[in-house]
Amino acid sequence: EFTSVVAFIVRALILFQLVTIFPLLSYLARTQLFTMLYSRDYPGFSHFMTFNVTFVFAATMVTILMPKDLGTIMRVVGAVCGVFIMYLLPLLSKIAYYKFILRKTFPTRTLSAITSDDDSEELLSPNEIAEEKSFERTRADTDLKLKMKIALHMLLLVVGVCTLYFQFLPIN
Repeated sequence: EFTSVVAFIVRALILFQLVTIFPLLSYLARTQLFTMLYSRDYPGFSHFMTFNVTFVFAATMVTILMPKDLGTIMRVVGAVCGVFIMYLLPLLSKIAYYKFILRKTFPTRTLSAITSDDDSEELLSPNEIAEEKSFERTRADTDLKLKMKIALHMLLLVVGVCTLYFQFLPIN
């Protein structure tokens, strides 16, 4: 026999779960986003409040607008997570890998004159100029290849989002 006391206890436990889990998820999402965008966990109060209000608003809208059918909720959550796992995470990891390789292979160098102790500029030797131009050409070729690969992965991401969208169209 399921009594009102048991129902009250279950609802209290669900409330406890929501009160403890939602701030943890919010913190994880906020920390990851701010670290990615601003290279620090706390860029300022206005950014912090904007993120929190947006996060709470999005969660509230999902709760209000989603149907109460558990199957529909699981279908939407599974589809969104599938798009992230199959299309977005490989793209982001590939971009991070290529950025690391570019920094390691081609450290920041500029074509500039060599200065002496008295701050007068001397011209580069012909060999140094040829080496600098070759370096810049190689970096430009590598950048072009990287951009082409990123464009291909972005195309795959668009295909994934379209797949997500078409999954929810009614079949007639």
